[in-house]
Amino acid sequence: MKRLVLLGFSALLIGGSVWAYIWWHSPAETNQSTAKNATEEVLGTEVALTNWSTQYFTTRYPTDLRIITSNEVTHGLTSGQYLLGSTSPTHTDQLGVTVGNLDALTFEELPAIKLRLQKSDVYQPVKLSFAPQGAVAFTAQDAYEMSVFWHQDTRYAAVVVSGSSARQAQLQQALEAAVTNWQWK
Repeated sequence: MKRLVLLGFSALLIGGSVWAYIWWHSPAETNQSTAKNATEEVLGTEVALTNWSTQYFTTRYPTDLRIITSNEVTHGLTSGQYLLGSTSPTHTDQLGVTVGNLDALTFEELPAIKLRLQKSDVYQPVKLSFAPQGAVAFTAQDAYEMSVFWHQDTRYAAVVVSGSSARQAQLQQALEAAVTNWQWK
């Protein structure tokens, strides 16, 4: 009888431990209605912006982002690469900027644009009302990512935001702020 009780208790303990392990390591889920409500709450709200100036451009970005890396060493077609991330440790928001010169390439031959056009199972072209004339924009299908590419003369810029789909409204506002406030130097 003692063995049966110990065996039952052990099975219960092991089963509870397996359930706790599976629950803890399961991926987080986003409730779509929650994400939609968050989008509706954010749209139309005013966002505080910070001025940002590099040797290639000036723009503005939301104050809840911070500059993580700045690389202005020219290599290949790239003159500058910048990464901004959320100031909150609970958010995975990122905004990436790449600028450079097209040299002998056409705008459509940029590797990042070609990749997105070739991977139609991953990226979908989208029209953004705030994108500059002649810009191309894409959104990723599996995760939240939105990118805008444009050029002026021989210079090009790429601005990409990514993060949780629950924060897509804030990410789109960050993308729009960076793109609409853009000035080449």
